[in-house]
Amino acid sequence: MNYSLTLLTLLFLISCGTKKNHIDYEVETIDEDRVIFTELNILEKIPYCGGARPTDDMLNRTKPVTAFFMLRGDNGFEKKVKSSEHGLINLTLEAGTYHLKELSKDVPFLTFYLSQKAIKNSINDPNIKIGSEDCYAKWWKKNVIDFKITDTTTVINETAYIFSNCYTSNPCDTYTGPIRP
Repeated sequence: MNYSLTLLTLLFLISCGTKKNHIDYEVETIDEDRVIFTELNILEKIPYCGGARPTDDMLNRTKPVTAFFMLRGDNGFEKKVKSSEHGLINLTLEAGTYHLKELSKDVPFLTFYLSQKAIKNSINDPNIKIGSEDCYAKWWKKNVIDFKITDTTTVINETAYIFSNCYTSNPCDTYTGPIRP
């Protein structure tokens, strides 16, 4: 009986270690010689909205953007990325052409356009004139930055700017109210 119990236990332990229970993980292999360190710095250009004559410092103010973006490459690469509180995105990428787009614009145009109109209609500000559909289409198509990595590239360090307008959240709408002091 003791011999049968030992044999049964041994068979049980051996069956647990068979190949059928083994999980193979596919690991994407990356050619280390072809990978380029990439740093993108995303900043928002702060517009001057005052009435007095601005100084150069007032015209050149920026702040880091902390947001999600969609990074796509012409080589089929696609990844959702987030910038840090300093506006930085650090990646290692292979050679190719890449496009960084705001995540809010990574939807079909009609969805984007209707959501922007809904936001503006909910604000109901008589001093904001909603822009044309053509303007929204151009804005929707525009990437934050496009960049290219070649076989001879060693490091990519790019800065991209997102522009905003006074009293509106996009480049298509126009503020028609009084200029603030």
